[in-house]
Parts: sequence; structure tokens; C-alpha cells
Amino acid sequence: VVDGKNIGKVTPKVAQRLCSIATQSSFIFELSQNIDASTKPILTLADDAGTTSESRTQAVASVMEHLRDNGYITGWRDEMY
Repeated sequence: VVDGKNIGKVTPKVAQRLCSIATQSSFIFELSQNIDASTKPILTLADDAGTTSESRTQAVASVMEHLRDNGYITGWRDEMY
């Protein structure tokens, strides 16, 4: 969820991986806290990702580059997501 809008889905394992990566001492992704047991956590951008499309793009890019550099993403094409 970004700005209250659903933009896609990832598996719980991928969500945990994204939330575990800190770039420049900042975590870019976070999981919402469950309001109750019937609510699934929601993956969203953390405040440290910024509020502009440019800052968010750069923040997500840094996480994706980390995943690439550590072998989690293969077939890198230098494309924006």
C-alpha cells in the first residue's frame, strides 16, 4: 500500500525480506501492525522512503539493488519497476 492505494501483492516471505533491508541506516519497507487476529499485515513504504515520487523511487531502487547484489534478484535489466 502506498498513499492508501493497493499497488500489488507479495508473499509473506518476500515482505519479510523487504522489511529486513536497511539502506543508509533506514528501513524503506514496513509491515503494518495487525489490528486484530483476522487482519493480515500490510506491506507499505516507511516514512524514511520520503513523500515524493523521486525519493520513493530512489529508496525502492536501493532495496532492489541490495537484493540484486545479494543474489535474490537475477536477470537484472536496469529497468524501473
